[in-house]
Amino acid sequence: MKKEFKQRLIDWKYDVNRRGQRGVFLSNNPAKEGEYLIKISESITISVEGKRKEVVVSKRFQTFAQTDNDLPPQGDIFRLMRFFCLFANDFDKNCKDTFDELLKDNNNIQ
Repeated sequence: MKKEFKQRLIDWKYDVNRRGQRGVFLSNNPAKEGEYLIKISESITISVEGKRKEVVVSKRFQTFAQTDNDLPPQGDIFRLMRFFCLFANDFDKNCKDTFDELLKDNNNIQ
């Protein structure tokens, strides 16, 4: 794995601004030697007045330019950074929806 690409994964996993617990799991791509299938996840437990619900978002990312082929390795980095933005949007939406659901459930009790 190219050093700069690996560093982007590490930076994302340990970002001080992260909201939940993050995971990065690497496996070799069986279809393409030297390339990777990466599972990225983030989870958090949301609590509203004693009610709790866990939010988990998990997605897969595939590399195409980590070997010495004709593809520029910056392409994987560009795609990864875009992937992180979309992932963050999905995670934020799931957190908001869960919070709203717990808040609504709590308001229905009263």
